[in-house]
Amino acid sequence: MSVDTVRLTVELVVDGAVPKQPEISPDGRWVAYVVAPVGQRGERRLSAVWLAAADGSSPPRQLTAGTAADSGPRWAPDSASLFFMSDRTGSAQLYRIRIDGGEAESLTEWEGEIYDVCPLADGRVAVVAADEPTEEDERKRAERDDAIVWSEQRGHGKLRLLDPVTRELHAADGLGERHVEELVPRPDGGPLAVISWVSREIDPGAITNALHVSIRLPEWCTTSAGSLALHGRRSGGPTMARGTWPVWESPSRLAGSSSTTSCPAHPPHLAT
Repeated sequence: MSVDTVRLTVELVVDGAVPKQPEISPDGRWVAYVVAPVGQRGERRLSAVWLAAADGSSPPRQLTAGTAADSGPRWAPDSASLFFMSDRTGSAQLYRIRIDGGEAESLTEWEGEIYDVCPLADGRVAVVAADEPTEEDERKRAERDDAIVWSEQRGHGKLRLLDPVTRELHAADGLGERHVEELVPRPDGGPLAVISWVSREIDPGAITNALHVSIRLPEWCTTSAGSLALHGRRSGGPTMARGTWPVWESPSRLAGSSSTTSCPAHPPHLAT
């Protein structure tokens, strides 16, 4: 065995770090990703957001300190900043950081669970989040009254719009009590495509899906529930699943759908 060869040990595997959650910037110049350890030394699993040049012209650099669980990087449309989730204040909240340096700024103080975020062309951020806990929820938590009834769980992810300047978060009407599973804006800044389920459990959620495309919030075009066959990623790869991962392929058509939506060919930009 060569003196330069590293012997593979259990410690080396567990203590190693792996890149994941890659996101390419809209201008194609950068790749943001998360570096997280395989194992967990303490009570919290720590991770950091890193940045690499897409053409390999410069070495990767670390954007966040890695003293919290930083995850889910999402690019601003101008490719100048990144949004990401972090639990550095105790609960997972949304932050923004410029890629040219500086400290991350907190954008939310939401007490409900945040499932996903999506920066929009008009400067706002679409946020999928559960309602904040009620007094009854807090009572049950304190008394450990935590029985789970399948398909009746609270915590549906609702679509909300965040103004990063005022930090105000408002619900986007029109989807009722359905759980928002996926959301994808059209690349040119046009309408927002949303996949919703009747509940957040995969069963029966995944067989009760509906595709919604925004015309002007809260107005939506909606397909019949259960009629979709879009590309899915729940199994960890590009498989065919019911109603996940919509992809825009033209101004009026979503890849994988059996027909064009009933929306106008060129719907207006997302607006309230």
